[in-house]
Amino acid sequence: IDPRKITVIPNGIDGQFKLEPSAEAIARVQERYQLKSPFLLYVGNVKPHKNLERLIDAFYKHQTKLQLQ
Repeated sequence: IDPRKITVIPNGIDGQFKLEPSAEAIARVQERYQLKSPFLLYVGNVKPHKNLERLIDAFYKHQTKLQLQ
């Protein structure tokens, strides 16, 4: 293939999505949705091939490990 016909577009995220929210903004969201730290946000469906049960188990084990330290 002629290299002039190829355009490489790197993977990446637009800079507007890299802004970190302020501590106040985080606190507002946690209060609004009654989130207690630490928490896990899973964005997906509950179909069996997503193995959500393993994700929950791993999070639980991670939390247990942190509590022992």
